[in-house]
Amino acid sequence: MRKIFSGFLGLALVVAVVVGTAYALFFDNATVSGLNITSATADLLINGQQDLALSGGGATENIFPGYGVSEDKHATFNLTNNSNGDFGLDISASLTSAPGNWNELKDVIQLRVIDQSNNYDTGWRRLSEWYNGNIALTSNSIARGDTRNFEGYVRMPYDYPLGGGPIGNALENKTLTGVTFVITGTQHQ
Repeated sequence: MRKIFSGFLGLALVVAVVVGTAYALFFDNATVSGLNITSATADLLINGQQDLALSGGGATENIFPGYGVSEDKHATFNLTNNSNGDFGLDISASLTSAPGNWNELKDVIQLRVIDQSNNYDTGWRRLSEWYNGNIALTSNSIARGDTRNFEGYVRMPYDYPLGGGPIGNALENKTLTGVTFVITGTQHQ
């Protein structure tokens, strides 16, 4: 029995030496250097500019209950995907600043944006909904190099939203100054 065991042990040692020797291969390395990797930049332009500051505070002054209800009060603007990478941008907007009589006006003043190029409508939304709301302005992304045309509407309805009754004189002489919206283009996935 010892002879059989030592025979297997000897055979195992011979196999181990042969296998170990068979895998002792030569090797060499080649190096690639100087590779530059640059990520793309998303770039969204409004009316051909990075930022748009309205002179004189814009054109929405002296509004009253019923202002804009006929949808004749609007501004036009366009958005361009000027990114250097070949990707579309999904567009959203949020109100980030509205100093003044915010508490009185946030649930009364309403805004609506229509993507004229794609016939997408945000629907009427109260300022409080736009505040940090990231409201989608398009139903599909704006392709690289494309420009879309938009209309923005403002209104003060006759009645408070959510069944609050007539507005009356409660909102006379109220002001929001320096209202700021951030329009964001996010890479479409």
